[in-house]
Order: sequence, then C-alpha cells, then structure tokens
Amino acid sequence: MVGVVVGVDGGGTKTVAIVYSPIEKKVLGRATAGASNVNSVGDDAADQAIANAITNALKEAQMEHKQVAAVACCLAGADDPKAAANRQDAVTKLLSHIDKQRVVVTTDAAAPVAALRDGELNGGLCLIAGTGCVAMAWSANGTKHRVAGWGPALGDGGSAHALATRALTFAVMQHDGRVSARTAASGGLHDCLLEALHMDSADALIPWIYDPARTWADVAALAPVVCKCAEAGDQDALGAVRTTAAELALYVRAAANRAGFESAFDVALCGGLVESQLVRHHLDECLAYECPNARTAEPSVEAATGAAMYAARLL
Repeated sequence: MVGVVVGVDGGGTKTVAIVYSPIEKKVLGRATAGASNVNSVGDDAADQAIANAITNALKEAQMEHKQVAAVACCLAGADDPKAAANRQDAVTKLLSHIDKQRVVVTTDAAAPVAALRDGELNGGLCLIAGTGCVAMAWSANGTKHRVAGWGPALGDGGSAHALATRALTFAVMQHDGRVSARTAASGGLHDCLLEALHMDSADALIPWIYDPARTWADVAALAPVVCKCAEAGDQDALGAVRTTAAELALYVRAAANRAGFESAFDVALCGGLVESQLVRHHLDECLAYECPNARTAEPSVEAATGAAMYAARLL
C-alpha cells in the first residue's frame, strides 16, 4: 500500500502519531512518545519525540518511511514561527523523500478542529481548556486567530490552573476570616483542598505554592477536587467553576468575532477541564448568552487522527 499520511498531536505530556489511509479512511498504526512542546522540553527532545512516535506508528502499520505521502504535526509551542520551522526541518529530514510543502507544522489547536471537520480547518474553532487554555479560530480564508494562551502570569482565567488558583485563594481568605463559607458540602471547599494536599492547615499552602519545583500542572491538578466539591453542592466551588466557564465563553466569542463568523458554528472542545460535565454545562450556559451561534462539540476521533485527516488534504 502506498500514499498513507501521518498525523502527529504533540504536547507537554506526550506525542501521538497516527498512520492513516486517506482512501480507506482508516487508522493503520498508532504510537506514543514523550513530550514535544519545545517550550517545556527543548528542540532536541521535541524532535526526538516526534521521530520516535512516527517511526513506531509506521512499525505498527508494517510500513516504511518512504510510503508516507504527507505529514501534519499539530504541536503545542508551534505558534512560534521559528519553532515551527525547526520542527518542519526535522520531520523533512526524517522523511526526506517528501516535498517540504507536504510537511506541515502548526498549532496543537488544529488537531481537534480537523478531527471534528474531516481535516478542514477554515471556518473552524477550537477551545482547549486543560492546565492552560486557548481558543483558536480559522477564518474562511485560512487566517488563524488566537485568543488567550498567555499563561497564568498573564491572566488565562479559563484554565484548570486558574480554577484551582481561585479555589486556593478562597481557602486562604476563609482561613484569614475575610470571607465566610457558603458550603452545602461536607467540609467545604477549604477542607477539601487541604485534604487533597494532605495538609492540616492553610498555613502549609505557603511553602507548597512557593516551592521552586512547583509546576503549573501541580496546581492545575487540584481542578477535579474543585469540580467534585461543586458537584456536591458547595456554592464557593460552584462560583469558581462558573467564573472559569464564563472566561472560556469570552474566549470563544472573541475568537469567533476576529475570524468573522456570522452563522452557526461548532466549537471543538479539547482538554481535561472541559471533560467535566459540570464545566461543560456552565460553558454551554455562558455561550448561549455570550455567543449564541456557538455549539460545543466533541470530535468522534482523537486529535492525532484529526491531524492525519488534515495531512490527507495536502495531497
């Protein structure tokens, strides 16, 4: 068999490669490797992860490198033109028989959109809400528009990190006596957070949060605790969830406006935070007010397969 394509979905945790037959519309091979976000692992490690994922996916498909006709790599950190060009050079070197025009490196937000729209990006919009958050829209002429994605230091309020930070801030305010709990849940948000962190007092939050080794992901990992507390009826946790959902809705509205969307459109959702049914419910409520033309949707195939569908359009 000849003329297969490869799709790669890479981020700060792992890299997934898919070998895909455009004719059969079938996944032939799949493999995972380490992180490929150049901002977190550097150039060499990113290139190695991508190469490992592609090579192992081809092995599973029992195919050779020379049988690949096109590649689309949808990577976190690829918004930077220099980083994208470096990844393109590395993949072109790995698959030296392919014309460089058929090796595309773009943002990781492209993969969920392509997964939802059979490989088409133009007219699509993706909302990623995990440790970080970003909304990305493609106008009808292919121009890309990004909203958010600035990171916690610059106010990305729709991320799991932001949700957890809101909850932690409430916990220390309650500890100080600056606010009173409105909880309907056993123990309340304050106690749930301390229990999750194995702490006896909010005083222990200071060395924990300011530990030089503390990562954004460590903080974001508390988001499910907040959601669980909200689901149990805690009004303080629920308020934090609603605020986060409202931020995400604003990202969608801004991205849609910048891309010139006028009729109804789907929002491809991606990321652990929007897997929460509670967050999804409040996001839909906020969108109904902020951006009535938007409909949230989850792709039926994984992001790497969407990247492969995008690659198929390069043929």
